[in-house]
Amino acid sequence: MPRLPAVICAAVGALCLGPRAHSQPVDLEPGLLQDVSQPQVAAGPGGEVHLVHLGEFAGGMAVAHRAWSGGRWGDEEIVSASGGSLFDPQVTVSADGTVHVVWSTESPAHVLHAFLRDGVWSVPANLSEGLPGASEFPSLAARPSGAVDVVWQTLAGTQFQVVHAEVAPSGRRVTMAPISAQNPRAANRYPQVFSSPVPIVAWYEAVDGDLMLRVAEQIPGNEWRLLPVIDLLQVDLNRLPYLLLSDLGTWAALWHDAAPHHDRVLFGRGGPPGFGLGVAVDSNPEVDNVAPCATSLGDDLWAIAWRAEESEGAEIYVAVESLDGWVQENLSRGMTPAAAQPAAVASGGLLHVVWVSDADAGGTGALVSTTVPME
Repeated sequence: MPRLPAVICAAVGALCLGPRAHSQPVDLEPGLLQDVSQPQVAAGPGGEVHLVHLGEFAGGMAVAHRAWSGGRWGDEEIVSASGGSLFDPQVTVSADGTVHVVWSTESPAHVLHAFLRDGVWSVPANLSEGLPGASEFPSLAARPSGAVDVVWQTLAGTQFQVVHAEVAPSGRRVTMAPISAQNPRAANRYPQVFSSPVPIVAWYEAVDGDLMLRVAEQIPGNEWRLLPVIDLLQVDLNRLPYLLLSDLGTWAALWHDAAPHHDRVLFGRGGPPGFGLGVAVDSNPEVDNVAPCATSLGDDLWAIAWRAEESEGAEIYVAVESLDGWVQENLSRGMTPAAAQPAAVASGGLLHVVWVSDADAGGTGALVSTTVPME
């Protein structure tokens, strides 16, 4: 079991306080794309939800978008198409309702950005233009001003560095600069940027086998100040915690780890120098619980969705936090197995959860959606 010095992995089970009446999961109407993958969702200011994902067509791959509004999902829209491979779509929505999407390409590996305003998608812009190395794993967050912060990792020489770009509401790249230390022995990977009054970026720095969590905030002059760090020695790189920043400004972490025989979904609340007690939010200790994602419910409460590898196939579960504990529910029982990681977001009093029906296990290969009432 990987050792997490700053996070205590206590196997405390979720409280099953009774099910919430989620809607019947439905396959979204197929569009132009096949073999859809990597769904991501974000909430808009008016209760709408924006979904982006990848998909394949005869000539290559595309990034696609759908919007939930008026109690239904709209049609699939193509954001950008490519004759090569695409990866890691991410989406956020600014206060004026503008939808921003970033993703990465292959050969050459760049980070691209497009936005939807007044029903029209912009021409994708290459945010990593001018960087000599491969750029990948983008993350983005919208500022109250309408500007967008984007971070990604780029190969600089023989190691990865973290790069930040500010994008104006017009879509123009205003600044671009590395923010991780220029240490030739350090690999800086998997950055995340968080929406806050000032941009906050977190990433993992590996030096000679030692892993450190770095957190930095932007200060005047387009400079970055490192915040206290968390020591994460000997953590399995496939199980690095997702970092979460609540609406109240408190930090949390979400990960999965063996506790002790099967993987559990673990959640820890707190902040540097420690995340406090890691609680197993699932109630499935006899199966592997993997691929978690989280969304804020406000008031420093969270909802977490994940995939459970049960004997009849993978199921999608959700655990909703309240002041009384965690409420767990199986969202996909009786359906064909689910593939990969689900996506979840709370908006307009509903928790939206989206996943892919596993075509290799007899499913449709389509996107599946359900809602859970939060009120």
